[in-house]
Amino acid sequence: KVIDVNGYSRDQLLQLQMKAKVVVDLCMRGTERMPLESILHGAVFFTNTCLTGTDKDDYPVSESHRTVNVEGILKAIHNYAEEVMDLGQVKLRRLYGFERNRESMARDVERWASSLLPAPLPLPA
Repeated sequence: KVIDVNGYSRDQLLQLQMKAKVVVDLCMRGTERMPLESILHGAVFFTNTCLTGTDKDDYPVSESHRTVNVEGILKAIHNYAEEVMDLGQVKLRRLYGFERNRESMARDVERWASSLLPAPLPLPA
């Protein structure tokens, strides 16, 4: 069953995410909540190489999941146990389930903000 996720309440989205085997998000702009929350609930994630989908650091999925086609989606549904354990899918769940959190993002912002500050002037000799 294909569902276009548009106009759902937060609670309805959670129910869909807990049931989904596959989630597809195309031409993502920034970090999208829906696919990230879905992968944490065990969905196999597909995207394409448009906008944020090209970012292999934020979305470390395998190339087979960075190409959206009917055959790939059907394979993920029929071979779910294998596909959900694909190295890229596991890496993505580990990244957003354990490695990235409020503290790590706050540190990233602090590093970025400090990089904007001018270098300190040398002390006079």
